[in-house]
Amino acid sequence: RKLLVVNSHFHFDHRGANNEFLEIYIHESEKNAVSLPLDISYIKDSSKELVNEYGKKDFILKPSPMANSLKEGDEFDLGGIKVKVFHTPGHSIGSISLLTDKGDLFTGDTAHYGAMYLPKKRHFSVILDSISKLLELFENSNVQEIYPSHEEYPVGKELLEKLYEGITNIENIWDTKTKDRFLGSWILEDENFKYIV
Repeated sequence: RKLLVVNSHFHFDHRGANNEFLEIYIHESEKNAVSLPLDISYIKDSSKELVNEYGKKDFILKPSPMANSLKEGDEFDLGGIKVKVFHTPGHSIGSISLLTDKGDLFTGDTAHYGAMYLPKKRHFSVILDSISKLLELFENSNVQEIYPSHEEYPVGKELLEKLYEGITNIENIWDTKTKDRFLGSWILEDENFKYIV
């Protein structure tokens, strides 16, 4: 049986072992990014867990030997389970989500509880459009459960509803922001999410 490795996006925590496989799949807009080595020495000041894991690789991620492009609407068969690709940018320009014909929706980092890395405020419409697209799948497809890349899973439609509402409310809580010097980002929180903008 052939093993398919699909990256939901190009960030280091999702592509770290790509070089151990003959080929991987990723959205066409991020194919070039995984085809090059990536210096992640900036995480040396992160948690011990991250430092220990990536220190073994000298904080350099090797390139993917062969990166194949995915785009909106692509489908592949896992031997009894069909998977469809949805382009859901926002967390990154090439973020994708995957929907199986069994109704399992894998959202990558586009939607999950906890720390949500968002684009700049002027680009919020991009991630809001992606969340809307995923919400529409509950109306137009057989989505049963959501499996995000981080935090708890499976979760239901309420994750997407709360995230959409939370992002649209950021303007109202903008005065509560704090600066994260390590990330160089603004941090805001509500009862469900920690937004990193």
